[in-house]
Amino acid sequence: MFIELTKINGEIQSRHQKINNNPVTIIDRRKLVDKYNIYLDKYMEIRAIRLQTFIGKQFDTNLFYNSQDKNYLLHKLSNDQAKTIWDSIKFDTEYRALKGLHFRTNPFCLDALNRCTTVEEYLNFTCQNCRYVLHHNRCDFDCSDMNQIKKLIELKFPNENVEALLNDKIFSNEFYKDLIKTIENSEI
Repeated sequence: MFIELTKINGEIQSRHQKINNNPVTIIDRRKLVDKYNIYLDKYMEIRAIRLQTFIGKQFDTNLFYNSQDKNYLLHKLSNDQAKTIWDSIKFDTEYRALKGLHFRTNPFCLDALNRCTTVEEYLNFTCQNCRYVLHHNRCDFDCSDMNQIKKLIELKFPNENVEALLNDKIFSNEFYKDLIKTIENSEI
């Protein structure tokens, strides 16, 4: 008997065995990461790298997307939740022409919004249910990582409007459309 272990992000995902020279794959479903969780992870990673491209190599991508965020998207968020969030991002990008750092482009905001249990909670949506807040502070707070990122953009481009840069150059609707297409067409 021959056993080959496949690791993704340091965790055993499947065991490939040969029994009597016949290959058999045994998958540990508890540790298998769904493609939508991976899509959301790639989406956030590429956005962080995009910020670094504009701000400069000194920009620490962990300010935007760190290992705790990654762990949540890959291992804590259910496959169904990940699919719902991915579908929302796709729909909003295509039909609402979203751009910039709008809450509907953020998987963590959408996750918090999806966990609202009443219409009143949904209509009065706040960031209390947001997992991103745990590691980055509320995006609308002056001390948040998001505001630090905006200040770094402002320092890099002092004569430009930060929101216009975010909406039209850094995270344009075309960027999001291309990003979604690239992620969905990539091999996982």
